[in-house]
Amino acid sequence: MRRHRRPGRPVQRDGVAVSSKKRILQVATELFAERGYQAVTIRAIARRSGVQLSSLYHHFGDKRALYVQAHLQAFRDSSRRLESALRVGGGAQVRLLSFATELCRVLAEPGPLFKLVSRHWLESDPDVVRSLAQATVPVQFRRVVRAMREAAPARDSRAMSMALYSLVLGLVTLRPFEDSLTRHPAVARAYAPLAEFALSHLLPEIDWKRVRLRGQQARGSSAG
Repeated sequence: MRRHRRPGRPVQRDGVAVSSKKRILQVATELFAERGYQAVTIRAIARRSGVQLSSLYHHFGDKRALYVQAHLQAFRDSSRRLESALRVGGGAQVRLLSFATELCRVLAEPGPLFKLVSRHWLESDPDVVRSLAQATVPVQFRRVVRAMREAAPARDSRAMSMALYSLVLGLVTLRPFEDSLTRHPAVARAYAPLAEFALSHLLPEIDWKRVRLRGQQARGSSAG
């Protein structure tokens, strides 16, 4: 007679024990990235995870909480990198360029984050958008706003910060669309030139190539 595994006990994945909670989160992240929030059911996540519904509810509460946790898991490493990019020396302009470059890199890398972010903004209901935004990027956003205010005090720092996020996300998201229209990319695909392109259109009065050099010099001085 086949024994049913108790909820919460580890399962074997490629010979390695994986806890039920970790397995549920892995599967949920994959499914939400593939199908979006609305199309994924709690039962589908439990079934693919090999756990009972009671185990899923015990660990995460409900679908919305699991969705937020899946995003937090995907955001965790990238958030650390973006926070680090905002702490470089050389002034506010250097911090902005450093952040924009890392944001380009994070969004362009393979993995679930890009799909999660794209599907999230297109499909999620307002309550989910609000809860996730409050759980992931408020500190980061305030630091970007602060750097924008220092770099361009005459501009609306909040609006300009939102424009930076939006422009970088759009440039990365629309690459397949661009590829279908042009033989050669109209915008450089390398992260640094892409970040400079975005910032030069938001703040054309600043010489961003010179800012890049200033940042390289500041990093060289600190390394020495």
